[in-house]
Amino acid sequence: MAEYTGEVIYEKPQGRAKPVVNPALVNALVPPAPVATTPNIPLSPQDQRTFNLAEANRKAAEKLKIEEEKRQAANPQSSLTESERKAATLLQRMQFSQQQLNDVLQKNPDAATPEYLSTFVGGFSEPVANLIRSAPRQQIETAQSDILDAALTLGTGAAYTKEQLKGYRESYFPQIGDSPQVIKDKEARLLNVIDAAKMAAGRAAQLVPEVKSGSKPPTGAPPTAKQAPDGKWYAPDPARPGKYLQY
Repeated sequence: MAEYTGEVIYEKPQGRAKPVVNPALVNALVPPAPVATTPNIPLSPQDQRTFNLAEANRKAAEKLKIEEEKRQAANPQSSLTESERKAATLLQRMQFSQQQLNDVLQKNPDAATPEYLSTFVGGFSEPVANLIRSAPRQQIETAQSDILDAALTLGTGAAYTKEQLKGYRESYFPQIGDSPQVIKDKEARLLNVIDAAKMAAGRAAQLVPEVKSGSKPPTGAPPTAKQAPDGKWYAPDPARPGKYLQY
């Protein structure tokens, strides 16, 4: 028989289907590893009593917590800290004096800045300077002093000097020679101090009555707008934290 020495050709099988794995068959042949379980061992009478006592204490603590939350909601003052109470008292003083400033300036806008003559005389004798001040300006400076006293007490927590009071007055209230932009910045700065006092008061801030303005906010002003001592309205600028927009 002759031997074939030519090229050997293999044909690939056409259309052979890919084998499909049957999960059920795999699980049957290779069962999953058993899950470790904790044996249900009964507790001893002493351990059971300890467990029951712990559960009773836990439920009692949860009940007391719920009752305390209800009591605080009904009477917020009962849960205030001493620092919150103190800050709220100072905040109320600041807002009340701000109310007085607004009321006086609505009737006497020119009283917003110090008077030249009384300021000059005040450099020599403050009692004499007060004698020649107009009544509206006396009201303005008295309200300013109370706001500054509350702000300094809240900020330092201690006594302050006459120089500190003078520096605060120049930082937050209009002075002779201030440009309109400087006055606007000071008014925004004062609003920021009052907002800081609200933060310090914490939960007690909601118990302090808001400043009641003598006029309504202008059209287009947001609900957060407040009236400054100059009678104008300001609201926080959402695009610039710490800045205010005038309306």
